[in-house]
Amino acid sequence: MKPVIESYLALAGEDIALAKKIFDAFPRHAAYAIQQAAEKLIKAVLSAEGIPVPAQHHLGALAQMLSAVLFVDYTSYY
Repeated sequence: MKPVIESYLALAGEDIALAKKIFDAFPRHAAYAIQQAAEKLIKAVLSAEGIPVPAQHHLGALAQMLSAVLFVDYTSYY
């Protein structure tokens, strides 16, 4: 596995672990950490597919890029 993919996955794991720890006391912050994890997971898949990963943080745009790889229309979820 490419180092960049491993990095995205490790960082996503950290975000998820943080969200679990803080959920009861700070649910909004936990939700943000989960959003960050989702972003990193999408970027890991894009990287694995050889698609250049943009320096952006818009989940909708990233999901749309992902849908091109997976042939699924995720735009109806927004």
